[in-house]
Amino acid sequence: YTDALSFISLSDRRARAAVLLNRAHAHIKRNMLREAVWDADGAIALSGSSVRGFYTRGLARRESTDTDGAFADWKKALALAEGRVDRAFLNEELAKVRSKTGGEGGLAQLLKRLRESGVAKS
Repeated sequence: YTDALSFISLSDRRARAAVLLNRAHAHIKRNMLREAVWDADGAIALSGSSVRGFYTRGLARRESTDTDGAFADWKKALALAEGRVDRAFLNEELAKVRSKTGGEGGLAQLLKRLRESGVAKS
């Protein structure tokens, strides 16, 4: 992905953002979470309304146990998606957070925050 960036014009913000997000996912798989966040930050900077950028950064933050950061990023992604993200997607992400936060206590806290913010319904 790094090589690919050298072939993409600086003015092609959309293509550069896509490559950065692909590289961020590769970093996540290799547990290079700081680098994944940096690449997602770059993609968001290139296309400020990137649902995938905020979602990807949230994944990296969740993996690094930054559940507050993950929550904020996914909330932003959902707001940008304007209803295009279905409930099954949110439930899948909540299940993943549950496994990282130590079970029901962490999940209950996250669900409460999602409900308070209007992202999830009771």
